[in-house]
Amino acid sequence: MLGSSRACRAVGCGLGCAAAGIPLSDELERENSSTGERGVRAPAPNAFVNLKRARMNIKMKRFDRLAVAVACVALAAACHRNDSSGESTPATVDSASPAASGSAAPSSSASAAPEASGSAAPAASGSAAPEAADAGPPAKAANESFKGRGVFFAGAEVGCPSVGVGTRDDDACLRIGLDDEHSSAEIDREHHRIVLRNDGTYDKEKIVADVILPGWSESAKERAPISVHCVVRKTGKTFSTKVYSHVVNREKGTKEEVENLEVVLMDGTTETVVVNAETAHKVLAEPSVSARLAGFLSEVKDNLAGRAANGAGTHPVADITVAIGLGPAAKDALRAQLFRTGADTEIRLTAMSGLIPEYIVKRDLFLYGLEGATNLDEVKKRGFKSGDTLILAVHDGKGSVKFNGTTSDLPDAANSMRDFLETAFVGMILAHQASLDPSKGHAAPKHGHSHHRHR
Repeated sequence: MLGSSRACRAVGCGLGCAAAGIPLSDELERENSSTGERGVRAPAPNAFVNLKRARMNIKMKRFDRLAVAVACVALAAACHRNDSSGESTPATVDSASPAASGSAAPSSSASAAPEASGSAAPAASGSAAPEAADAGPPAKAANESFKGRGVFFAGAEVGCPSVGVGTRDDDACLRIGLDDEHSSAEIDREHHRIVLRNDGTYDKEKIVADVILPGWSESAKERAPISVHCVVRKTGKTFSTKVYSHVVNREKGTKEEVENLEVVLMDGTTETVVVNAETAHKVLAEPSVSARLAGFLSEVKDNLAGRAANGAGTHPVADITVAIGLGPAAKDALRAQLFRTGADTEIRLTAMSGLIPEYIVKRDLFLYGLEGATNLDEVKKRGFKSGDTLILAVHDGKGSVKFNGTTSDLPDAANSMRDFLETAFVGMILAHQASLDPSKGHAAPKHGHSHHRHR
């Protein structure tokens, strides 16, 4: 043990002599000289006793020398251990006590070292590496945000009918219309909802936004496109909504699939769900009831009934008449026709009376990208009058809009046509009647694609 004071002095002395280059035996020899001279003293009167004491001293000195040697070996071994474990020599020297060697050293080897090898290293090899190998759950889709006046199209997971015209992504038929700078919308895919906000105040009732959720209906006869349409109005700071369906036939569906998104209104303090799965199912199950609730009663007549559609020359591939009202009280309001010859496409709308509400005509010009046509200024002011004819056309790849004999270029006419044929009540019926999409399925779903057509 290195615990006795004598041994400690011997260790210190030995280390000091070794450091000074003085042999350890010389130090012992100096201790044996009481006169300061080298050698052993002459025998004293009590010579026998003194001789025994001298012999005992010599033995003790030999024992001290042995103790010094053992201590040096122990210290060398300790230094070797400390050097191997990465600790500094002074830390070992300062720990030359039972408390330090029995506490600090074990703490260094059984705590510090395992922490690095059993905690830090495994964390790198047993945690970080597997994490790199296993990508984990897929990244959450980022929310899609829209703000200010414009018409926006986002990807629909249910897919879209193919109408054979337009340049947007195949799945981009989820439509959000925002009518002024006070309106905004956010699509939260993770929570399956669209949040509409409007912070404006209005003196009279005004449409501030609308959402069209696309879908499909399966019946015994066919698979046809459908949609749920939510229109948001505001008076003062108070919202009101109307929800109704767009269907293209009278077949009773056996299964409906609508884009899985709730429509939520946010007024700054409270949220109100205005469209959910239950709402969508209800308006699709009773479209005539939803039309009454929406305040727009109509009937559709098929002008090609009993004869095959002919797309050659001036014959339309689809031809319908929309009447306002029901039954004997219904009055013809609009004739809609679709013409197609090769890639050339034309949609012709003719007012058969002045019954079409003015606000519908004006807003449709906004929704379908026609506001910029200079020859429609009169329509923007007064709406449709009986006998008015509007033609949206793409001929030889060039778009135009015609109104009562006047023509204006419309570079994005192909997308305006697609919007009308995919989302407008009248346009969807035209596309279905013309079999532009023969119900062969829907486009492969995509995610995260949003399109802003105009503002």
